Amino acid sequence: MVPAFRHCAFAALAIAAAGITPAAAQDDQSTGVYGVARAGLSIDSNARLQGKNPTAGTTLQRDTDYKRGFNGELGIGYDTGPFRLEGTVGYTTAGVDKKQAATGGFTADGRTKALTIGAAGYFDIPMSAHVVPYVGGGVGMSRVSSRMSRLSGSPATGSRYSGKDWGFNWHLDAGVGIAATQSTTVELGARYSRTSSLRFDGFNGTTKAQFRPRMSGWSAMLGIRQAF
Repeated sequence: MVPAFRHCAFAALAIAAAGITPAAAQDDQSTGVYGVARAGLSIDSNARLQGKNPTAGTTLQRDTDYKRGFNGELGIGYDTGPFRLEGTVGYTTAGVDKKQAATGGFTADGRTKALTIGAAGYFDIPMSAHVVPYVGGGVGMSRVSSRMSRLSGSPATGSRYSGKDWGFNWHLDAGVGIAATQSTTVELGARYSRTSSLRFDGFNGTTKAQFRPRMSGWSAMLGIRQAF
């Protein structure tokens, strides 16, 4: 986890809690349908093997870190004023941090991609007519494609897995919306997400095995909301 990034992620919430007053709320907030597009970087993500003894017989690390990756989503929402509800389709991808995973004389490789369909809700905290912090989160299902290997020796032996599976995804968000025009809002936000209930077939040496990684990570995202 990156403490400085985590603190920045929830700065908007802290500012809002300290500074908002009833007078700051806007009676003429726009409501209705809007479209949203977001894109950003996965800053700190990893795969953690689950189970009673997930490392038994495997050369894979219990926690495998990923390098910075891409995170984006498209969606449509409805703004009621203080609360927004969205339906989104998102895509994430990141490669294994090979240098970190190769410690101990191993050769490591891997990548994870995910297509997520979900719903989310957000509370807007109006500090002014133009600057509106928000907090919220969502749930959904992710179609995850993942491969991982950590091998050594010649010929190379070790543990590996690959495959596709559906997993349960949830995320928490915090950020700030800045009104560019009456109908367009620019977002700057942070997100913590987690995908679980994944199972992939693989091998420990020549023995078949099943791996259950839990994917999680922090992302910094830039977005735009366009009211219709």
